[in-house]
Amino acid sequence: MTLDRSRTAPKPWAPLVAAVLGLGCATSDPKSPGETDAAVGDADTASGTAGTADAGSAPPADDPSTPGDSGTPGDSGTSGDTGTPVDTGAGTEPGGVSPVQYCDGADPALCTCDPEETYDPWIASTGEIHYWIRDAKTGAIPFLPTWEAAVDYGFLQLTTGERVRDPDTEDIFRIWFSTAPNGPVLEGVGCEWYTQQARGNVYWSWNEAYADSMCIFPQSPQILYVNFETRCFEGRYEGVCDDENLQKSEETYQFDIARRLIWR
Repeated sequence: MTLDRSRTAPKPWAPLVAAVLGLGCATSDPKSPGETDAAVGDADTASGTAGTADAGSAPPADDPSTPGDSGTPGDSGTSGDTGTPVDTGAGTEPGGVSPVQYCDGADPALCTCDPEETYDPWIASTGEIHYWIRDAKTGAIPFLPTWEAAVDYGFLQLTTGERVRDPDTEDIFRIWFSTAPNGPVLEGVGCEWYTQQARGNVYWSWNEAYADSMCIFPQSPQILYVNFETRCFEGRYEGVCDDENLQKSEETYQFDIARRLIWR
């Protein structure tokens, strides 16, 4: 497994990270992308990569195999208004699915998932919402994506004030889509991303034409989850690192997510 430092170079068809490293847990308490925004980094690789972007924080190391950051489509838009602070979960009341169906099988000892804090309705552009990763747990946010023909693709826009972390010695940020809270990565390219700093975009679509560069959602209604955590990156971490040894620190990690849509 290799890491890349940059996903911001204008390479619209370079896939986002798709290495399947997800846990089987539960919970409780990028039309093709256009030119990308400027950011630090110099290598773009296939699945099994990680990244970090430059946005006024410490620049990444010069090692070309160091994680990079995700790119941004030309039509990305801006962050918008700041949302209400939320602790490892946010959203509106679930729509079309009973709250009890969300977060089923969640293990409160490993991750946090609240059936009342969702990304419903999924078809929406939002301002930034604040999140915190605490107590070495995974955060999981449920949503029910209902296919909308007018939507070409969308993305999660991540920002943070956290420092750039060293994948050789520290846990780094990870975000992925799954069908269960803190579950295995959704099958396909671009459904998982490791990064030294939570700054960049994670793309999704229903359009199979983007299967080489975005996470493709099923067109039939199905509950999905956005999961996030900090953990070691296997292949770079100087020590034991696998799905049984995640090397999570107890350090709190704060970041923001805004949701964006690109219409046909």
